[in-house]
Amino acid sequence: MLTAHMIVKNEERWVWFSILSIINHVEKLLIFDTGSKDKTRDILRLVKLRYPEKINLMFFDDFPERKIGFLRQLQIEMTETEWFMIIDGDEIWPQKNIKIVLELLASTNASLVAVPFVNFVGNLNYIQNPLVNTYRIKNISGSITLRFIKTHFNGVHAQGEYGVEGYYSGNGHSIQSFEDDLVIVDAGFQHTSLLIRSKNIIFDFMIRYRRKKFLAKSWRLRDFDLAEVITADDLPAIVPNPYQHPNWLMRLWYTYYSGVKW
Repeated sequence: MLTAHMIVKNEERWVWFSILSIINHVEKLLIFDTGSKDKTRDILRLVKLRYPEKINLMFFDDFPERKIGFLRQLQIEMTETEWFMIIDGDEIWPQKNIKIVLELLASTNASLVAVPFVNFVGNLNYIQNPLVNTYRIKNISGSITLRFIKTHFNGVHAQGEYGVEGYYSGNGHSIQSFEDDLVIVDAGFQHTSLLIRSKNIIFDFMIRYRRKKFLAKSWRLRDFDLAEVITADDLPAIVPNPYQHPNWLMRLWYTYYSGVKW
């Protein structure tokens, strides 16, 4: 019923949790690594050993950001299920929420499903105000994004470079404009985009859109449970401790600029 699409680069801190949060709910997971220099590839190989029948893993060395749309299109063409989902290496799903979405996919007449998300700031205790994000789907603005698409909906295809790539219909319209075919479900994921995602800030800064984390401010303490995979106590030695901040300079910055306490 569902294939997951993931494209990663330098995601060693969170990619394990991202994969484990959805792997038991999809038929296939297509993972393309575009040139990681940290331990991401080792973690991907390990998870591939655990789920050899589910995971299709491909490595591309120093793949140009401007051609990311090509890889997303390739994943669409490789998909054999009715639906596909987009999941990045910093998106982690609570089990209750992914089950709610799956139940919806099995019963809805819609072809597109959008979900909300929460962004952590500084560490796993603080979150960003969802209204800071300027995404808009239907009449909702803020931290919301399109994540589930019917594979053969209206000639859907991907194009664009990293950070601004998108999904379009056969006649070139953004598929988010097809509001009659789109539903929003109030069950989303936990986003670590504004935390350090690689082994240190230098590896993060190799990827331009990650630099915005320097300007993130906390809104309040989280009032929800962390996704189950984050709190699991059986992590492989290669997977970084999610509660340990890897960079003292960033920790100091978040304390004074973002209002985060440790």
